[in-house]
Amino acid sequence: MTEATYVVDVCHTLFDEDTTLGLLRCHFTRTRRPLRRVFITMLSARTSPLRAALIVLERLGRRPLAKHLAVGLLSGDQASALGESAQSYAQTLLSDHRVPQVWEIFSQRAAKSRVILASASLDPIIAALAREIGADHVASTLEERGGRLTGRYAHDVTGRKREAIEARCGSEALSGRWIAISDNLSDAALLSGATQGYAVIRKPAHRERWAGFRGEIVEACR
Repeated sequence: MTEATYVVDVCHTLFDEDTTLGLLRCHFTRTRRPLRRVFITMLSARTSPLRAALIVLERLGRRPLAKHLAVGLLSGDQASALGESAQSYAQTLLSDHRVPQVWEIFSQRAAKSRVILASASLDPIIAALAREIGADHVASTLEERGGRLTGRYAHDVTGRKREAIEARCGSEALSGRWIAISDNLSDAALLSGATQGYAVIRKPAHRERWAGFRGEIVEACR
C-alpha cells in the first residue's frame, strides 16, 4: 500500500549541485566545447566576477539572467545529444553528490511511496534521475525545432511546481497525504500546503529565511 506521495526538489536538496549548470558543464565537456565549459564554470564559481555581476543585475532587474544566458549556449545543439549528456551526469550525481541528510528522510519510505521529482532545472537531467530511481517528475522544458535546441525555455516551472504536478500527474496526485522537501524559498507555499513539509538549510545564513516556517527544518549545511 502506498504510504504517501513524496514531492522532492533536486538542486541543493537531493544533490549538492545546481543541476542546470552541472548538466551544461558535462555536456560541453562531452561535446568538446571548452570555451562554453569555461563560461559555465565561471557561472558556477562563488568567487567569479561574472557571477557576482549577474547577481547584482538580477537583483536590480528582478530577472534570472544567469540561467537564461547558460541555456542560450545550447542554441543549435541536438536535443538527443543533451539527453545523452544527462544520462551520464545523472550517474555522477547519484554516485558522488547526494545530500545524506535528505536521502535519509527520502529513502526510508520511498520504496512504498509515489515519488515526484519537482525541479525548475532542465527536463533532460530530471527525467534521467527520475528513471534511475523510479519516480515521476516535473521540470523546466527547452524549446526545440526539428530536434535542435533554440537556446530558450519552452516552459519554466520556477514558483509553479504545484500547477506543473497537477497538469502532468493529475489533480489527485496532491489530494491525499503528501510530503514536500525543498531548500528553495520559492517552494515555501508548496511546503506549507503539504501534509508534512521539510525545509532544507544548506547555509547557516539561510536559517532566517525560514523563520516562522511550521514544518521541519533539515540541517544540511556544508
